[in-house]
Parts: sequence; structure tokens; C-alpha cells
Amino acid sequence: MLEADGYERMTALGLDPEDVSQVTDEVLAEFAAEYYEYDASRRHSKVVIRAGTQGTTITRLDSDGDPARNWKRREIATRPDSSTLTTYFDAADRPVLKILGSGGDTWPEYWEYNSENRETLHATPSAIDSVTEPANASQNFSVTLKTAEGLIETRDYYPESGGGAGSAPGYLKLTSVKEGSSGSAIKQRELTYTSRTVGGDTIYKIADSTTYRDSASGGTSPATTGNAYTWRGSTFAVLQHTVTPPVVSTGENGTGATATRVTVFDDFGNAQWIRNERGRIDYIVHDRLTGSVTVRIDDANTDDLSGVPSGWSTAAGFGSNRRTDCQSDLLGRATQVLGPVHEVPTKTTEGTEIAVSTRRAEYAVYLDGPREIRSARGGSASSGCYTLGTVSLRRFDFAGNETEAIDAARSCECGPLSPSEVFPQSSWRRWRREFFNAAGYRDESRAWHSIPSTGEGFENVNFYATRFGRDAMGRENRDIAPGGTITRTVFDARGLPLSHWMGTDDAGATDSDPTGGSATGNNMVVVTVNEFDDDTDGGNGNLTATIRPVDGNSASDRREDFDYDSRDRLVGSSQSDGTHTYLTQLTLDNLGAVIRTDRYHTSVASGNLTARSTAAFDARGRRFETKNFSVDPDTGAVGGALIGERWHDDVGNVIKETYAGSEGFVKRTFDAFDRERFAYTACNPSGGSDNNDPASDTVVEQSELDYDDAGNLLQRTAWQRFHDATGSGALNGPSGPQPKGRRTFACWWRDAIGREIATADYGTNGGAPLIRPEIPPSPSDTVLVTRTRYASTGNPGASIDPEGTETRWKRDALGREIETVENFRENAAPAADVNRTTRFGYHPGGGLETLTLVNDVTGDQTTRWVYGTTLVDSSVASAHLLRAKIYPESDDSSSPLGDGPDGIYERIEHTYNRQGEIVTTKDPNETVHAYDRDTLGRLVHDRVTAFGTGIDQTVKRISLAYDAKRPNLVTRIASHDDATPGSGSILNEVGHTYDGLGQLMKDQQSHSGAVNPGTTPEITYAHATPS
Repeated sequence: MLEADGYERMTALGLDPEDVSQVTDEVLAEFAAEYYEYDASRRHSKVVIRAGTQGTTITRLDSDGDPARNWKRREIATRPDSSTLTTYFDAADRPVLKILGSGGDTWPEYWEYNSENRETLHATPSAIDSVTEPANASQNFSVTLKTAEGLIETRDYYPESGGGAGSAPGYLKLTSVKEGSSGSAIKQRELTYTSRTVGGDTIYKIADSTTYRDSASGGTSPATTGNAYTWRGSTFAVLQHTVTPPVVSTGENGTGATATRVTVFDDFGNAQWIRNERGRIDYIVHDRLTGSVTVRIDDANTDDLSGVPSGWSTAAGFGSNRRTDCQSDLLGRATQVLGPVHEVPTKTTEGTEIAVSTRRAEYAVYLDGPREIRSARGGSASSGCYTLGTVSLRRFDFAGNETEAIDAARSCECGPLSPSEVFPQSSWRRWRREFFNAAGYRDESRAWHSIPSTGEGFENVNFYATRFGRDAMGRENRDIAPGGTITRTVFDARGLPLSHWMGTDDAGATDSDPTGGSATGNNMVVVTVNEFDDDTDGGNGNLTATIRPVDGNSASDRREDFDYDSRDRLVGSSQSDGTHTYLTQLTLDNLGAVIRTDRYHTSVASGNLTARSTAAFDARGRRFETKNFSVDPDTGAVGGALIGERWHDDVGNVIKETYAGSEGFVKRTFDAFDRERFAYTACNPSGGSDNNDPASDTVVEQSELDYDDAGNLLQRTAWQRFHDATGSGALNGPSGPQPKGRRTFACWWRDAIGREIATADYGTNGGAPLIRPEIPPSPSDTVLVTRTRYASTGNPGASIDPEGTETRWKRDALGREIETVENFRENAAPAADVNRTTRFGYHPGGGLETLTLVNDVTGDQTTRWVYGTTLVDSSVASAHLLRAKIYPESDDSSSPLGDGPDGIYERIEHTYNRQGEIVTTKDPNETVHAYDRDTLGRLVHDRVTAFGTGIDQTVKRISLAYDAKRPNLVTRIASHDDATPGSGSILNEVGHTYDGLGQLMKDQQSHSGAVNPGTTPEITYAHATPS
């Protein structure tokens, strides 16, 4: 099968795909998407895909046709990686047994169906105890399920007749899960239906969808979403669809009230009217030919519209009529989108600035011949249309792969985009290319940082290239990053990543062995090892352990183990520092939400508990309460808890929130578009109301946010309560009624596409209310104005601060800053504080490589960073790790790294472990620090292994000790007079003691010797007792 992209590649090489005399089957196979060979029964015996790169052979066996046989046909597919996939089909051609096999390991799956050919049971690999395959066509296969282990999914259906109210003949009724064949089924989702009959035909739609949040008793605590329909005339077309989400009770910080979301459809089935749970109404008009949107009015005012659904009217506080107009081509693709009208500061031809009513515009042009999509953003005003920033050019091959992405500057930003516009390479500001091979896989990706006026330029000089490789199954398993760092991944037959490797030379590497059998020059080392299903077959692919080697010593490996329940949900993890074991246990509800987290030391036992937290979720799955308990780490006794709560409105906005350990709370109000309008930080000894009304609360701080019709933030007003203010409710200004507060104002102005062009800090505005002007004010002592200007790339190119000081930036084609000019003055004479210029250069790996301070007096001063490690200096070879930093006064060489002509070491050097962590640092004085970490990755020693000349040698080591039961708490920090751990004496020490919540209770500081609990000076901290 030759697809469009293969056809294109052939013609590009001068081959005529339709000329059988010129193009043999062998040649055609190199371009074909699929190639088939057949057996004597005209069934596939071989399938080769992706231009001949992946071949699968298929052998078949038909059963003897005996009605007692539990299979009809067997297929064994031998895949490109030599694994096999054996599938048994029943008489209805449904898979009943699949067995993936590789090197003696197997992963079977099993299905059962009812008499109507509907799936009733699916046994995952973890639930299958054994499988016996037939030796010939006259035998059945047998599957033995584990009785009390493994995930089994079941599906129940309504009967064909007599199902009662809410039933639908043969439709799905219930999905459940169970642990093993003898396990009790636990309901997940249950459905009821409503019917519609027209002309003797009946259809069914979901009426109620119920999920069960608690697994007790086979599924309890139901949460039901209701669906109701009205119909268009005597048809099956839905006129109105009403969704009623689950009711949230007051016990779950809800109101107990019912909310609905209603959608009314036009006669073509397009959503025309939408009313959400808060009452906001949206109106949408579709083109009757293409179905594309022509008009959208968000937060519609029904008084201004006709055809409003019966009984609908705009609710109080809504009805802002945000109108968007769209134009589309004949394929329904949007070519112009004009947003709501809003005011935009705009310069006139005379150079003055005025506010112009403008609509944000999005333009698109589709060039189907060359497979290019152009798009840009800008504005539309009474004076015409324009664009701002760059035009995006996206180019595709016949397979739909994006092969080129370009941002180009227009010769004139006036008018909408045109198909005839030309964008020469000199106008390109960003450029990225993707190269795909004949198999349709990506071979290389190029990103330009310096775009030449013609041609592609040179690697690293102009562009960075990332190259990719794949294994026999087509999985991306090799990546060569710019700079030369190679990462490889080894996959198993299921496609799970078994290990990740890193280096700079993978000579001789294979898909399964990145070291190439320790091939000459190969420096690949493993950086991550994953174990799935406890490193045994027959599991569901759960990650049960991750091992992160630090160096070549396996004793230093960092291992984390994971536990899962029968549903393959993560329920626990454990780690060890070599002496102590730390465990985390998760408790999940029936829907998979984590409702409790427990932490232990040594083993999971009540006396070993060290921390506990819980979370509660409402009927709609939103978290409404958290509790963080105090736990005595010595006994595991659980004390009081710090509690945080949330209250939501009907669309999920958090309208009130309390915080663990705080008596205060925050209340928020939202506009029709669910954007925060007011926020009140308040307290109330009686608890206050559970809504967002602060009338009875003591408000300490509050803020107000104002937006324009395009959604831009225009103004923020903030209040801070006066210390002597009285009364409750929202704060007023300093001259208003009580409660009074200090009020400050900040304003923003933006261009047509929403980029910030000016900000103003008005401070208190002299205590008076502020009416934001439509154009930015001039800066003054009382109004601090900052302006931003943009380069042709669309990035900020200059900023002018309130004092009039201008800073300019230049960026490369990747958007990285390459030059900063501070206090920019055009054509200014040289001065110490004028046109202060800093230039930046980058390594292909992305790190900063040079920083040059331009100085006409002393000469330029350049700091250099050197990248790249080898197995000689580090435990991993990498091109992107920082190896050294060389200061401007040093003449040290960077390649090879070494002392310069003066023979003096003047730099910082680092070495690394396989996790990319610094192991040693050598400073310019030649003092060497060695950093020791435990198997949890925690820093335990900072050791000075060599001192530079003239450096005080009193302190040779700083060591950290951690709580034996709570691994994240530092209990001791000590300075020692010997670099070897366990040797020497403590010079000084700091000790920390914590309470059951992990809060600092005691800080002890010994200035001479170790901390002595009885005599060392200490600071103690008292915390309120949790409730």
C-alpha cells in the first residue's frame, strides 16, 4: 500500500509509482506504508510496514469446527523484536485469549462474552494463574484464573426485555472490578437510560450515570449525574439537553441545592444556547453549510437577542455580551476571528497616543497545495486591520507531519494575511525543521539560533541538531542532543522502559545493550533501572521499583519500591538510607482519589507511624477538606489535626478557603467568566458564613481585579485594614466609612493581542479613588510608570523604567538573551553609566557559555563556562554538565581544560555522579570539596579533601544528621576537624528538635563542641495544639 507521502518521495527521486516496468515490488516496498504476503487461503502471512522497516509474520491454525471448541482460529504473530503475540478468536471473530511471549516470559489476557456477543469479563495478566494452549485443532485452550488475586473487569447489561424502568435492551448497565475470580464485584459506574420512539423505532440515551465513591459492600456512596432531553418535533434530534451534576451536601461544604447545565441545539445538532450552572448564557451561531462558528456571544444579555429559549433570562450580574465574529473557508477552517471590542492605546500618525476601540484579531491562511498554514494575531479597528509580532508558517508533508515551523516578520503589518504574501528567509525570526525518513519516523530535529539570509548554514554555528534512533519495534530509543550527549532507552516486549543510559559514545550499541558488550570507545552507563511487576512476567506492567545508580558501586544505588493494589493503583512506596527504612502508604477511595497518606519507619505497623494526613472529596470529586495530624514518632500515637477546608460554587470556583493551622480564611467572588474579582482575607471568631459574603467578617486585606471585554487585567486595587479600624464587612478607603483601610492602585495597558505595554503604580493616589485613564499617564513622582516595547520577533525588546532609564535586549532565534544594554542612549558619548553592554553566548546543550562585559577602558571581560564530562573525571560522560567556570582574569584553557600560559590554576571545576549531582568542587584557590550523599540522595557530608594555599584549615568537614524516623528533618549540623567521617572532633554543632507535625520545637546551638541537651543554649518554639 503506497500512501501519499510515499508517492511524493518516489516522484521526488524521479520514480513513477505507476510504471510497473520501472518500479519493481522490491523497489516499491522501500516506500510503501504496508506490504503483504498471503497464504494459500488468501490470508495475510506477512505484514511489513513503514517502508520495509518492520516485518511481522503470521501463522494460523483453524480449529476442527466442533461446537464444543472454545476457539475458532489461532494467529501467532512474530513481531520485529522476535516477540510473539498469540491470539485465539471465537466463532464471532472476537479475541478470547491473547498471549504476549518473549524469551520464555508470557503475559496472557482473557475475555468472556454473553450470548449477544457483548464483553462480560476481562481478566488482566495479573489475574491469570495458568494457561494451557491446544496442541492441535481438536483441543480447547484452558485458562485458570487466580481466585483471590489480580484485576478482573466485568460488565453487566440490561436484558433484551423486561428490564424495568431505566433499562435499555442489551445496553451497558454496570461496570465493576474484582480481585480474583472469587472476589466480590465492586461497582464502578452504573447507567440508566431514557427512550425515544418515533415511527416504531426506539433509541436510548443515558439518563443517569452513577459512580460509587466507596468500595464498601460492593460499592456505596453513589454520586449521580442526571441527563434529561427534550426532542425536536417528532424526530430523534435532541432539542435540549440538561445535565444535573451530583448534589453536594452541606456536610461536604456544599449547599445541598440542585444545579443544572443546559444546552439547546439548532436544527443541525449544533450547540446554539448554553446556560451553565451559575446561570451564564452563551449564544452561538453556526454556518449551515460547514458547521463552523460564525458568531459567539459569551455571557449574553437575552434582552438584546431573539430566539431565546423559553423561560431563559439573564441573571443579575451577568449579560456583558462579549461578541466574537468568525469567518471560515469552505472547509470550515477559521480564517478570521475578531474578539470583543475593547480600548487599546494606539499611536496616531502624529505620534500622540489615543485610546482606540479595537477587536483582537486572529488570522489564518491555508495553502493546501504546498501544505502550509499561516497564522498571525493583531487587531481590527475602524481604521482597518493589522497584525502584531510575527507570522507563523507551518509546513507539513503528505503524512501530516509538521516538517517546518517558521516565525516571520511581515514587510508591512497592515491588513489581514494574504496567500500571495512572500516571506523571504531574511524575514524569518524563528526556524525549526523536522526530518522524517522513508518509514515516517523522525530522524532529526533542527532549531536555528542564528538564521542565515540564505541556506541552512552550519550545525552549531547556525542551528542545533537533535538526532533520533529507534529499536526494531519503532520505539524511539536513542537521542543525541546538541552538544553530543547520548541517551538510550531499553524497552521490554510490552514497550515498557527497562533502563535509561547516558554517554557520549555508543559505539557498537544494540537495542538491548547500549554498551555494545563494552565495545571500544563506548562510554554509556546506566542512569535508571526500572523493575516492573517485581521483575516477573504475568503482571500488568506496574512499576514496582526504580533504581538510580550513582556510580559503579551497587551499594550506592538509590532504590525506591512501589506497591499496588489489585486494580493497579499505587498504594505504597518504600526507601532506605542503608540503615533505616521509610515507607508511605496511600488509602484510596473507590474512584482512585487519595483519601489518606500514612508514613512509617521500619515497617508498616501502628507503633511505627510517623505522619498522617487525610483528604475528603465531595460528590463531584472536588477536595473540600484536608487534615494534617500530629503523630508522636516514638509511639505512633495520633493526636489532633490542622484542618483546611474549601467551599466551591456550582462550577467549581473556590469561594471560601481556610488554611491548616490558621484562624483566617479567604473569600472570593468571581465574574461571569470565572475570573477572580474580589478576594477578602478575613477572620471571624464564630466561623462566619460558608459563602463568599464578607459582611459579618473582620476583613484584614482585600483586593479587586478589573478586566476589559477582551479579558485583559486592567487594574488591581488592594486594601490593608487600618490598625484602629472598626466594624465588619468589606474595607473602604481611608476617607470612607468604617472599616477603613489603606488603598493602593496598580494599572496595566496592553496592545491588541494582550501584550503588556505599560504599567503604573499609583500608590495610594493621595487617598482618593482612582479612575484608570484609557492611555498610560506620564511618569511622575506619584505615578511610577514602566513601559515595554517589542521587537519584530514579538519578544520584549526594551523597557523604560519610571525614571526614564531604558534597557534594551537582543535575543537570538531561540529567544535567548544575547545582549543587554542598560541605560541605553542613542549616539551617546562613552560614559561609565551609559550603554552598559553585556553579551551572552551559549553552549549547544543550552547552558550559558560566555558572559562578556563590554568595557572600552579595560577591554572586554569574559567569563567562560566549560561543559562536558568523561568517565575519567566523573561517573558519567555527558556533554551538557558544567565542568568548569573560568573567570575573566584567568588565562586557563577550556579545550582541553587546563592551566593557561601562566601555569596558574584559576577556575572552578566540578565532577559528577550518574545522577548529575556534583561530587567534588575545586575552587580557584585549589580547595577541594567532596560532597557525600546517602542512598536517599541527601547530603550527609561536605568534606574538604585538599586546602589551597593560605586557607584556614580548622573546619575540614560539615556533616548533617537526619531524624531516624522522619527522613526529611535535619536534626544535627556539625563542623568537624577531620575530613574523614567518623574521625576527629566536633568543633561546633546545631541541633533541631521537632514536634509531631514536623514543626521546629527547639533550636540548640553549641559554639564549642557537640550539643549537650542539658547545657547548650537553645531557643524553644511553642505551637498551638491542633484540634
